[in-house]
Amino acid sequence: MALDNTPSTSNSNISTATTSAGNASANGGAGESTTYRENNTSYRGRGGSGAARGGGDGYYRGYYGERRGGGYSSGGGRYGGGYYGGGRGNYTGYNSSNHRENYTDHRSGDPSVEHTSEEAGPNEEPPNHTTGEVEETARSGSAGHHGTGSYRGYRGGYRGRGNFRGGANAGPYHYDAKYTGNDSKGGTPRHYKDTIANDKLKSFNNPWINIMGIQDESTQTKLESRFNELSKLDKEILNLQKSKLKLESNVSSLDKQAVREELHVQLTTENFISLIADLFILPPVNFKKYGAKTGKWAVVTGASDGIGKEYAFQLAKKGLNVVLVSRTQSKLELIATEIETKYKVETKIVAFDASTDNDDNYLGLRDVISDLPITVLVNNVGQSHSIPVPFLETDEQELNDIITINNTATLKITQVVAPLIISTVNKEKKKVRGLILTMGSFGGLLPTPYLATYSGSKAFLQAWSNALAGELKPQGIDVELIISYLVTSAMSKIKRTSATIPNPKQFVAATLRGVGRRNGAQDRFATNTPYWSHAFMHFGIANTVGVYSKVANTLNFNMHRAIRKRALKRAERLAAEKKD
Repeated sequence: MALDNTPSTSNSNISTATTSAGNASANGGAGESTTYRENNTSYRGRGGSGAARGGGDGYYRGYYGERRGGGYSSGGGRYGGGYYGGGRGNYTGYNSSNHRENYTDHRSGDPSVEHTSEEAGPNEEPPNHTTGEVEETARSGSAGHHGTGSYRGYRGGYRGRGNFRGGANAGPYHYDAKYTGNDSKGGTPRHYKDTIANDKLKSFNNPWINIMGIQDESTQTKLESRFNELSKLDKEILNLQKSKLKLESNVSSLDKQAVREELHVQLTTENFISLIADLFILPPVNFKKYGAKTGKWAVVTGASDGIGKEYAFQLAKKGLNVVLVSRTQSKLELIATEIETKYKVETKIVAFDASTDNDDNYLGLRDVISDLPITVLVNNVGQSHSIPVPFLETDEQELNDIITINNTATLKITQVVAPLIISTVNKEKKKVRGLILTMGSFGGLLPTPYLATYSGSKAFLQAWSNALAGELKPQGIDVELIISYLVTSAMSKIKRTSATIPNPKQFVAATLRGVGRRNGAQDRFATNTPYWSHAFMHFGIANTVGVYSKVANTLNFNMHRAIRKRALKRAERLAAEKKD
């Protein structure tokens, strides 16, 4: 791309020039005309003075710019005796036009005629300086002399008889004579005399060394060293900023964690206060809200033994009539007689084998209770393993019985009884409430190795009961899961009571006293851990290691494995005694 508006005819002359002997009469004296071209640059060499193409001092076309020396047009020609033609000249590099300080007009061959940048000679264009810098020492020109000047180009600099840095990737080169051009992107330049001095500029991290064209090696080293120090400091500052952000993030996380812990402590404190109030301060629940002493009925499953039997007795004591549901007819008859005699209430019995998923059982239950004003259902029926056992060694019949009794029977019995409770509450215009209690277990609260099937069945009841509570609350029915630890009973095979193992009477009394309260299950909806030692155990586990933690699981594993070992040794001993 040319920037000096040279006519196209001149360009054609340039492009066809070859090395040849000059003609004195035609060209103004002996001389030569030489052209050097490389990529986008060209240089036309010196010749004699005189007519067209005879004199003048050269032609140069640079990176996006042009410089035409003497001898191009009419003797001394354009820019007479210019940049390379022996005069004084200046070229300002990347995307810029020519700029001249002092140069000699050789058109007439008179070196004494000088012009300045403000005074353009004949056939000259006015200077057009857009970028770059000018550093130049004036020197009178002659047809064969190559003057000094300066060039600062694209990312580099050129000084006449000095250094030149070319395109974006060009290295530094030293010249003492004519220059034939170089690739704008850093191609290898050629010296007019094919001699290249030692490089003094290097490739630096510091771009300002290249931009400023600094040649002094000591200065270069100092600047480069300082630049590297600053770069290292910048990296350290950046790392510190990153560390600061990370620290701020950690502090923010710690603040949030502290807030959460503070809230947890506050909530735990409030829950503990509620626990104490539920267990020891608040008065017992008055069962008149559930229709006690008004002819209302309660249905109790698993009523022939243990906890179920005690529910039947204590509900009767509170003034509710009782429907006794269990497998053994004879046991039910004895209990019914005792209740009627002792508490002066009515009873009904339903022989019901919950281990057989038989529709006749549920039809028989419906026939007995369909006309009764029922307000209370206690889902107490249940079964566990005979001894702790690995799941993969669990007897198939035992597995089926646990699921059928604990889950299937409980759900189907509730489907039969709950609509009758809703009907009773509606008939009373909600002056009384309904109540459904379902027996859970610590085995369902804490996943329990060696009781996996039983543990899973009770965990199922936890979720089911909570969901049912949400559904039936608008109907005026309170639904609760009752969590117990060990209680002396036929199922637990424990006969001796302790601070942590109550008998059925103690456990049921605590349950009915605090119906509708959380006691030890402060963190759970529609759940009640009523007995005081069980309540503290539940609360402590939930607020320390957590019920689903590895610690709790490991403790349960070790405890039930030990129980299994003792049970197996006892079975071996009994078998040996039987043989004897």
